[in-house]
Amino acid sequence: MTRFRPLAALSLVVALASGAPAQEPAVTPSAAPPISGELFPVCYQNGTYRIPAGFPGVLLFTFKGDPKTVKEAWLALDLPPGVELVGAVPWLPTRTVDNSATWDAETVTPQGTVKHDGKDYSRSVIALNNDLARHLRPDQVLWGRKERVYLKTWPGMAGKNLKVYWSLLTRAGETPAQSFALTVLPALEPPAKKLQRFNLMACKLGSATAPFPAVQDAYYRYWLSLHERPYILGEAMGHVRLRDELRDRFSRDFRWVGMVGAKEGGTPQLNLDRWLTFAKRVKADGKIANDLVCPSFLIQDPEDRIWDKAAPEGIRQYRLLNQSSVEAMIWDFEPGAMEFCFCDVCRKNFAAFAGLADTPDTQTIKSQHAKKWFDFRVDQHAKINAKFAGMVKKHFPKTQYWICTDNLHDGSHLLSEWCGCDERLFDPDVDLHLPMIYYAGLQFYKDVALNVKSLQKPVFVLVDPAEQLEMFFSRYTPLKIKQDIVACAALGAVGIGFWPEDYLDGAYLANIAAGTGMVAQAESYYFGTRDDTLAEVKVEPVFEKTIDDGGKKSTLVIPSLGEKIQATVHAAGQGRLVTVFNYDEANDAILQVRVPGLPAGAYWVRDLESDRVYLDADRKPLTAEALAAGFLSKVNASDVVVIEVSQNHDIEKGIAQAEFQKEIDAARAKLGGPAAFAGATQGEATADWGDVDGNGVPEVRLELPLAKAYVDLAQGANVTGWVVKATGEDLLAQGKDRGLLGELVPYDLKGAVWAAWTLTKLEVRDGCPVAVLASRLQTNVAAAGADPQGGSTMDGLDVEKTVTLLDGGNALTVAFALTNSSPRPLTMPAGFRVKNYPRLGAAVAQGKPLPAISRVRIQAANGAREITTAAPVNSTVFLPPDVREHPFLKVLADAKVESWTPGPVVIEAGAGAETRRLTIEPDTKATVGLYSWWSTASFTVELLSADLALPPGQTATYEQTIRFETGAAGK
Repeated sequence: MTRFRPLAALSLVVALASGAPAQEPAVTPSAAPPISGELFPVCYQNGTYRIPAGFPGVLLFTFKGDPKTVKEAWLALDLPPGVELVGAVPWLPTRTVDNSATWDAETVTPQGTVKHDGKDYSRSVIALNNDLARHLRPDQVLWGRKERVYLKTWPGMAGKNLKVYWSLLTRAGETPAQSFALTVLPALEPPAKKLQRFNLMACKLGSATAPFPAVQDAYYRYWLSLHERPYILGEAMGHVRLRDELRDRFSRDFRWVGMVGAKEGGTPQLNLDRWLTFAKRVKADGKIANDLVCPSFLIQDPEDRIWDKAAPEGIRQYRLLNQSSVEAMIWDFEPGAMEFCFCDVCRKNFAAFAGLADTPDTQTIKSQHAKKWFDFRVDQHAKINAKFAGMVKKHFPKTQYWICTDNLHDGSHLLSEWCGCDERLFDPDVDLHLPMIYYAGLQFYKDVALNVKSLQKPVFVLVDPAEQLEMFFSRYTPLKIKQDIVACAALGAVGIGFWPEDYLDGAYLANIAAGTGMVAQAESYYFGTRDDTLAEVKVEPVFEKTIDDGGKKSTLVIPSLGEKIQATVHAAGQGRLVTVFNYDEANDAILQVRVPGLPAGAYWVRDLESDRVYLDADRKPLTAEALAAGFLSKVNASDVVVIEVSQNHDIEKGIAQAEFQKEIDAARAKLGGPAAFAGATQGEATADWGDVDGNGVPEVRLELPLAKAYVDLAQGANVTGWVVKATGEDLLAQGKDRGLLGELVPYDLKGAVWAAWTLTKLEVRDGCPVAVLASRLQTNVAAAGADPQGGSTMDGLDVEKTVTLLDGGNALTVAFALTNSSPRPLTMPAGFRVKNYPRLGAAVAQGKPLPAISRVRIQAANGAREITTAAPVNSTVFLPPDVREHPFLKVLADAKVESWTPGPVVIEAGAGAETRRLTIEPDTKATVGLYSWWSTASFTVELLSADLALPPGQTATYEQTIRFETGAAGK
């Protein structure tokens, strides 16, 4: 590969700009300059970016460096044939003209061709704005300091897999070239129909401010192809004032809403601290936050100085509501709950709220009244929200008030401790809820359903697939976003919005279009009647077996997808709409769908996304009789299928039922028949099937005289039940909440996903029941990040998991064998952690959260160490004293690190004779660390392997043993 010498590259920039002949001086390259860059979303997609053919893709560069030594910087892009640089522009405005923001394009200088891998690439050098250099920092990226780079492909490039190279230049030299894979997708096609009733919000149209007409028009047309008139945030949070022509265009084609943020504790981001002196918030350590107002003061507001004066004046100052086109004011309200405010007034108010005789100090509140304090903070937030709502309705009566905050959560913890808001308490004061349901998958489905059911006002869901934080970005895939869109419509939400901006990978743009297009075709159903009894949906079984576990009857079904398959049914006249979600990331599902009760006649059963019509064996439409008996359909992994049953379509594109039946027959042949699931009994040892939670879905059951252990194939083949037979106590359950033991979690999946766990052996060895299970990591074709040419580098990691019950049932082992069976001869980064999520002590908790009665004991370098929920740091990594670097520290960069020599880890719950104890004996040869995470509701104990490099064909092993006992230590 030929690379320009750094000073030569700079001289060429100057020469070409001045028209002088470019000559390369003979200089010796210096060391790499003190600057580095990162590229979003490539950095979170394993070095991959997907761009629709002919559509401008956007990449966000951020930089780190020392502003004292880096005064100027350039970005060099080497593009393959067929890929063009449209231009580059900073994220922040470059100047203000007539009090309006302006974005100027960066200077781009072509520099001929360079060689990469023996091929010619065209090089362009982008001169970065001086503001970026001035705001460089060695260890962080300051807010807003980003560079937008727009690329575009030639027509006819769809299907190409290319590479783009880039490097950074300063006066000190050039960084080593980095590259990313560029996959060219088919051109974006607008949906056949636009949304009209189901709302869409593209919060910030970032690309509309790019100074390139082709970019502006492409993104503008894209969003308007999905909805008749989408919502956007106007001059959100007072960042900028747009040019009049852009404001007029937005006002004509979009519906505007305004937004105000909130600081910790609920202080509106309206510069209140600059105007008036209010009572300040006091943190748990006694320090005063001078820019934050005390929550009690926000509620009491003496003389109406905040809500009748400062807040409305602040809104007017930020020009959020001085336009007739702004329909609603959104308050982004994420106040937090547990660390403030501990001033005298708040503590006195808390004492009255909790019915305490005396006003407690901060430490007493945190140690003895944490749950009640959380309830108090939730109550305060409801009152603060009512104040903000009242201000909007009084001063801006034509404007709706929307609340944007954390959502209600389906599960044991309805409200999040980090936020402390209960949207049910906001219902009387708001016009609409805009919950931040910032994830995807089954939990998203459950939480949308819960919020729509629990709240009286409309629910307009917000997701954030363009968030430049890996913890959020990693929750999504393009297909999951499509699921999210359809789930919101099917479950009764009134819309979906995308935060923060439209800087999205092309696969996301394609799936957003697909999802909105499906909903647009089904709006008459989704806004009609939902009645899930009008159809029946179940996975067509490959194998079935009835199980009897101590009188509890259940049915073993393969595949066992359980609640990962969700369905809704809607009606409009004689038509039916069946929407089926598959939340399993690795396994497709053949479905048996019954639609009874329809009048006689032929029906067109249509897949709305593919527009294919289901046909019978004679390739004719299905009859009402056939629909009542049931027809076959299919939903792919991480996908959704929407099926319309009506009498008003043609059969130009048909799919015969025989196509689905072929897949069922092939799966049954592969499974091997009933013998594969037969159990084994030897004396008092049994390896068979059971149903630990009574939900009708069996788990593998290992039984000895004292206890039974249960392994759930549908939950990662983890141990999810351990029942003491004498008392019936389940060591891994508290109410409906269930823990787990022995989950293998790779440090980096690198775009791979687990295939379904399968049972390979169920037997008794030396008087001990044993279950052997297997799975494989495979490329997640639905996810961002897999190598477009060869698949994930983790593709082909085979894992065999052996669970053995020992010692009469009072001990068990979980052993792993990891084998590199990659189809490519490459070494895998196969390091992992073994996650244990105990729910020990429910029988003695007396209603308390389990962490409140629990502790973890280890032998640290400085002696015995006890970890509890009261510890000052709730996320700790323990490593041997001589270990300074570990791959898990990259996953959890902010964790506190302490010293530990690998040895037994003791988990205790309760006290005295009532103590429950689990002792985990790690594999001392393969364990180099321990991680323990705590909250007020739960905690984990996770064993860390070394940074394992697994060559092709090689196998690595790991084993942990867990022992159970009761009573005080030593008894």
